[in-house]
Amino acid sequence: YYSNIVINGNANLIADASAIGYVAGAEGRGAVNRDPGNVPKTGSWDSIYVAYGTATNDYSLTVLSDGNNFSGNGFYTPDTNVNIKAGIKEGYVFDSWSSSHIELIANTKDSNTSFIMPQNDATVTANWTPAVYDIDYRTNGGALNGSENNTYTFGSQYTLPIPTWSGNVFQGWYTDALFSGDPVTEIRSSSVGNKTLWAKWN
Repeated sequence: YYSNIVINGNANLIADASAIGYVAGAEGRGAVNRDPGNVPKTGSWDSIYVAYGTATNDYSLTVLSDGNNFSGNGFYTPDTNVNIKAGIKEGYVFDSWSSSHIELIANTKDSNTSFIMPQNDATVTANWTPAVYDIDYRTNGGALNGSENNTYTFGSQYTLPIPTWSGNVFQGWYTDALFSGDPVTEIRSSSVGNKTLWAKWN
């Protein structure tokens, strides 16, 4: 356990014979220094925690992710099995985890996996790739020439193809079968999700 004392940063700590060491930092997080003279003093006043009992160092795990609701950040003792989650990122699919401790990640291709804490601070990073969505063309009697894309990728704009139907005039693609609203001519780069498009003719 830790007992908090505050000392003048320019003064020397007097060793406590019953202490196992001294720690500088919030709530005693950090390496235990057995020599009080080795405790870092970074300001005119420092919070110093006197450690008693069995020395166990906690280390920092940083999870870097652009996703929402990611988790795993914190301080952990070595060999702790930590659950790490990449969260969800709109328009992207999880690709993999990367880290200088890659061998400690249970499954680098799983967005919800575990990490074995090493005996030092560590960082794991979630990597993402743009999502690919389907396009379903309902030509309603018309035809496409076969060169159209049946998928689109998030982040890329796609101009919709123009179908043909002998004796009829194409009036545009619509996002519902009742042809509500205005016709669409493209799928914007910010669009997400599978698309179904209906062709309208006069």
